[in-house]
Parts: sequence; C-alpha cells; structure tokens
Amino acid sequence: MHWYDPMTRTVEDVPAPSRDEEAVEMLSGAPDSGALAEKYIGLRREGMGAEQAMTFAGHHWRMWLFDKTKDTLERQ
Repeated sequence: MHWYDPMTRTVEDVPAPSRDEEAVEMLSGAPDSGALAEKYIGLRREGMGAEQAMTFAGHHWRMWLFDKTKDTLERQ
C-alpha cells in the first residue's frame, strides 16, 4: 500500500492492513490520531475497502497538515 504515514510524515510503501484494528493501530500515535482514525472508520462505513480508506485517510491528513503549515507561514 502506498500511503502517507502521519507518524513519520513520509510517503511510504507498506503492507496493507488486513483488519480494521490493525489499520487503526497504524494510524495511532500521531498528533490528532483520534480524528484520523475517525476519518478512516467513516470511510470504511461508507463501503470503502481497508487499503483505499487508509490511503484516503493518509492523504486527508497530509492535506490538513499542508493547510495548517501554509496558514502559519502566511501569518508570519
């Protein structure tokens, strides 16, 4: 699976989680990881597969972080 890891803040290739519990564990530990796990769970409830939900959740997180950084830089 090719995804953005919020812990290391890098894009990487890793084995896709086989269970939702494993996916939530991969998402935990990052700042605001609860919100990230909620995003993943919401995508799964909408019918998205685990790998795709992980990819989308990671991308969502990366874009949120980008927007947050951009806002901070614009205020300086």
